[in-house]
Amino acid sequence: MNNGACVVSAPDFPAVARRVIVLCCRQLIRVMLIAGMGIAGIGLAQADTGNGSGHATRAAPGPERVALEFYSWYLARLAANQDPLADQPALMAKYVAKALLKEIKKKMESADGLNADYFIQAQDYSDGWLGAVFVSNLQINGNSATAQLVLGRLEPDVYRLSLKMLLEQGTWKILAVARRAR
Repeated sequence: MNNGACVVSAPDFPAVARRVIVLCCRQLIRVMLIAGMGIAGIGLAQADTGNGSGHATRAAPGPERVALEFYSWYLARLAANQDPLADQPALMAKYVAKALLKEIKKKMESADGLNADYFIQAQDYSDGWLGAVFVSNLQINGNSATAQLVLGRLEPDVYRLSLKMLLEQGTWKILAVARRAR
């Protein structure tokens, strides 16, 4: 006798359990997105595309991931004696706001030029920064964000920067970089 209870046969249990877990995860992701929490680091915008397929959709990387990717790539280019700004403008445009690229170009063409590399706020990088890029104190306010960037693991190689970022056409980009004290 069933008495209205849900009865699942043993062979069907794993499939039912997986379906319940998937549905719960989808609901949790929706709640997090509605609350504006985002899902840092996993790159998922939502678990359901709305077409019933259940396939995840890719979201643009968050500001933390953009900063980490950019500085890891940028420092590797400097270590390879390349000039990322001149040699790879398409990749620079992927990570850097149009307004900042325009500002840097204007400064480079001016009589004074640039006294230091804009993105590291120094004339040279340290080998201790390679593979040691850390983001902290990320604050997101609508379409803008700020973060603290630390390059290097141990003193005296530790170097600190402040980043301002902008959500430009659906993609987080670096808008300003400043050196910061400890």
